[in-house]
Amino acid sequence: MIRRFMFFILTILTTTSLSGKELELIAVNVPKNALYPGNTYTFIFKVINNLSENVVCVPILKLPEGWTALTQEKEFELKSGNEDIRLVSAHIPPYMPIGEDTLEYRITVCNNPDKIVKIPIYIGQVKKLNLNLLESPKYILAGNKILATFNLKNEGNTTEKVSLYPDNCQLEGNPNIILASGSVKVIKVFSETDKNLEKMNTRFLKLEATVPDGDTGLVSTSAYSQVDVFPVEETQVDAFLRFPVQLSGGFVGRKNGDETQLVFQGEFSGRGFIDKAQKRQLEFRFFGPNHFDVSVLGRYDEYYAKYKSPHLLVNAGDITFRATPLTEYSRYGRGTEINYSARNISFGGFWQRPRFYNNIKAEHNTFVRYVINRKNMVQANYFRKEIAETGKWANFYSITTRYSLFAHTLLEAEFSHGAYWGKRGNGIMLKGKSRAGKLNLSFLYLLAGKNYSGYYSNTGQYSANLNYSLSANLNLNLNYHKDAVNPSQDTLYGIAPLSNSLRGGMNWKYSPNGTLFLYGGTSEREDQLSIRLFHYKENFIRGGISHKVGCFSLSPDFTLANTNNLYTGNVGQSYNLDFEAYYSVHKWGMAGLFFNWQNTSRYTDDKSSVFYYGARVNFLRNENTKLSFHIQNNYSLEESYRNRNLFMIKLGQRIARGQYIDLALNYFLLQKQTEKKDLSVSLQYVCKLNMPVKRIAVYGELQGTVTDIKGNAVQGIRLYCGGYSEITDENGVFKFKNLLPGKHYLLIDQTTIGISAIPDVPQPIEVQIEPGQNSFSFGMTLSAKICGHIFFKDSDIPLETFLEKDKTDRRYVIVEISKGETIKRKLVSLGEDFVFDNLMPGLWKVLVYRNGLAERYTIEKKDFDVTLKPGKEEMVNATVVKKRKAIHFIQDKVIISDE
Repeated sequence: MIRRFMFFILTILTTTSLSGKELELIAVNVPKNALYPGNTYTFIFKVINNLSENVVCVPILKLPEGWTALTQEKEFELKSGNEDIRLVSAHIPPYMPIGEDTLEYRITVCNNPDKIVKIPIYIGQVKKLNLNLLESPKYILAGNKILATFNLKNEGNTTEKVSLYPDNCQLEGNPNIILASGSVKVIKVFSETDKNLEKMNTRFLKLEATVPDGDTGLVSTSAYSQVDVFPVEETQVDAFLRFPVQLSGGFVGRKNGDETQLVFQGEFSGRGFIDKAQKRQLEFRFFGPNHFDVSVLGRYDEYYAKYKSPHLLVNAGDITFRATPLTEYSRYGRGTEINYSARNISFGGFWQRPRFYNNIKAEHNTFVRYVINRKNMVQANYFRKEIAETGKWANFYSITTRYSLFAHTLLEAEFSHGAYWGKRGNGIMLKGKSRAGKLNLSFLYLLAGKNYSGYYSNTGQYSANLNYSLSANLNLNLNYHKDAVNPSQDTLYGIAPLSNSLRGGMNWKYSPNGTLFLYGGTSEREDQLSIRLFHYKENFIRGGISHKVGCFSLSPDFTLANTNNLYTGNVGQSYNLDFEAYYSVHKWGMAGLFFNWQNTSRYTDDKSSVFYYGARVNFLRNENTKLSFHIQNNYSLEESYRNRNLFMIKLGQRIARGQYIDLALNYFLLQKQTEKKDLSVSLQYVCKLNMPVKRIAVYGELQGTVTDIKGNAVQGIRLYCGGYSEITDENGVFKFKNLLPGKHYLLIDQTTIGISAIPDVPQPIEVQIEPGQNSFSFGMTLSAKICGHIFFKDSDIPLETFLEKDKTDRRYVIVEISKGETIKRKLVSLGEDFVFDNLMPGLWKVLVYRNGLAERYTIEKKDFDVTLKPGKEEMVNATVVKKRKAIHFIQDKVIISDE
């Protein structure tokens, strides 16, 4: 504020002159805003002769240091009573630093005091970066590293801390650099390529540079390198469209007391596309016979086929059928399903007989859906099912909708009306999620009436979750959940305990490898098995840490609770401690230990102290051998609704391409049991095949000859094309077979042609393959060089002194050579030599750019034409010289007279 006030006062003073019988000098257009480096400005002064005689005026211009005057000030005569307008132009050099200065204009007249006007100048801040690609390969063979260099220049007038952000590549060196005004920095990036690449692809390496700006946030610039990566591994080009299928067969054995059982199960299945465009998909499975009741490893038989296209879906056989959440959430059965969609309209339905739910004999469903857009739709359903006990049909009508109220809010709703045996009832379901800034909300409300007999009946299910992000690492959450009572789910699955809970807490990511959580609340859990083992309610607090150190992961947590045992009527304290430790190595697998200690009042009249422990191992070797191991001494009563694995070991071994053997041994606590155990073993053979469906391509062949500069055959050169490699024989002949028609690239392995050899055609060599025979031959010649030197001429300062004084790196030029689409660049310091080698003979263009060269210097000759001959080198020298000052005369004078 003080500086701006003084600037304003000084401006007023410089635009005010003393009146009377004397010479007056007035600055007409005093700049009110900052001036910026690299621009030219014109200043206007008015000279008024109030004297009684004519005078000769001698103007003197004093510019801030470093500025260049573009007008010449000469003495002029001014008659009595006349005025003269003086135009003064000056150029502010680039990289002029921020700060205040003064421009002074003086008029000297004989026998009169000098008249002086001082114009205050403020040099504003310029933030500008320039980033250009300096050097990068045009193509590379897969498996090699891509190296690219970029030229970064600070074209602003302040020293900046530049942040570098590589994309699809990695940076060599520090991502944060200090760059002085006018300085140049060479930035190097690299990117690895996969040696197993099967198809040519284009890799884009992008580099972005930014500096902070208080006004606009960031000043940024970017540049990229485009490199074609070509495969070198031989890949089998298949002319057939193939469909993947799997054949398997194996035995399952069980030992239960003195009884031993051994059964066979086999499978024929497949899944894949049946057209080249991959729009029509077929899936099928034929598995049997049914040995689901033999052991835990035994499975139920399953026979189905599925067809899917962009508009049609057809399922037939043993699958899971779904209508709506209220009418039929999920039901496994044997039946048929057909759905058709065209633009925004879809319709269809299914018929099926449930396999694992005896209360329903058959089901029918029909629906029509209208999709407004990706987030909005409405659907009408008619669903009916035949109740096995009465033989009567229950009928249901449903309307389902999904609606996006706001950008980050989605609501789903269903209303259903059902009638069965003269009784009618309704069901409603509301579901939603929303995000507003740092707040996330989701909820579910489901209510089925007493006379509603759909998937839910005479029950409700409610849940809500609220999450608020205090920061990027700290979240607060509140959750409420209540299960529906006795949903009519398949008997294939155990019925999990009912849960009714409310909890709230926090999650803190205290480091990139560590998270801490703490929450508390109230929870009620009730067993749903026929013989109920527990029912309790408790207030609890739970906390824990998950932390990773290298390959180790540690997860301890604890729970403290005040438990009301509703099964026994007792009240007591419960304690729970969990600990898990895992060691994992990429591509090898993991191994871990875990234990759980409980001292709880949940299950018995008295407090019971139990200790569970176990270990897990997953091991993978060479992608051919897989080993899994699990052991655990026991399980909590709350997990008795499912099969529990006490001991398991499974070995998978690839014995040939597409052929595997799996061996498994399991010791289980059976579902709905607390003591009964099952020992089972299985041995399975799997064969995966790709069956040809139809021919989709016709092959082409490429044959040619490689000769040297004298026309002799060249033997032993390795060539790549279409993922294949070939070596020229004693006659210099190469031949590629099984190439798909179209554009291909023929590449040369540089290690097989010698240091000074080069093909006489540009690389990569583009060839067009037609069905049948194709030919292309080329020759090898000797590579050439362009060498040169950047000279420096300044009579006032030798090169060594200049290089030592100029610490801003404004002493570099860019040398560019080009031939057609081939471009190479180098950043060269003054007084340095440069070399471009391994060049193809012919005409090359050479250009020398200023780049970061100091403003007072120029390049004497910037472009050259060079004709290279095989095995020869040509010299190209460029000279940097000091600029001559050019004075531009705008006008001699302007006279304003009353005459």
